[in-house]
Amino acid sequence: MNPKIIWITGGSSGIGFATAKHYLKNNWIVVISSSNSEKLQKAKERLKSENNSEKLHIAKCDITNQEEVKKTILFIENEIGVIDTALLNAAAYSPNKTQEFDIKNYELLVDVNLKGTLYCINILKDVMKNRGSTIAIVSSPIGYRGWPTSGAYGMTKAAQLNLAESLFFDFKKIGIVIKVINPGFIDTEATRLNSFKMPFKIC
Repeated sequence: MNPKIIWITGGSSGIGFATAKHYLKNNWIVVISSSNSEKLQKAKERLKSENNSEKLHIAKCDITNQEEVKKTILFIENEIGVIDTALLNAAAYSPNKTQEFDIKNYELLVDVNLKGTLYCINILKDVMKNRGSTIAIVSSPIGYRGWPTSGAYGMTKAAQLNLAESLFFDFKKIGIVIKVINPGFIDTEATRLNSFKMPFKIC
């Protein structure tokens, strides 16, 4: 039986990197992507030093670029194999510590967290149709309630939650499983930007 394939966006650090490590240890073929080529290469070296390097692949992909998303997904499907699970984990996090309304911050997070997720789903829906594959969207508990400094981030995460709940029913009809993951506070580059206490933070 051939090993399954998982594609992880934002796989060069944080949750994506840890997930890649876990799936490699469980004999999956893992493809990690990131918009940052340097971080991607460093992640590759770290993962290869601890795991079966033959099952690890990297792909530079800026999810805000529709053409890059399409090329990445088609590269995986045509050159590596069919994607069993896509973990849409890539996200921008920019807490607004001044609590002043900054439209550029909102636009950035909408482009990455929301539009980027939609661009991935738009291509995945066609290649995954009728084969029981899974699209897992990494959202956040912050999407359920507004927090100070997090208007832009929380808004995009709330949208992801609503999107996942809606697509669960729509995509079930075309043989695609939709899941949503809401991790709590985890010690990553993103959460280190926070200036408030983070209960139950996982290191």
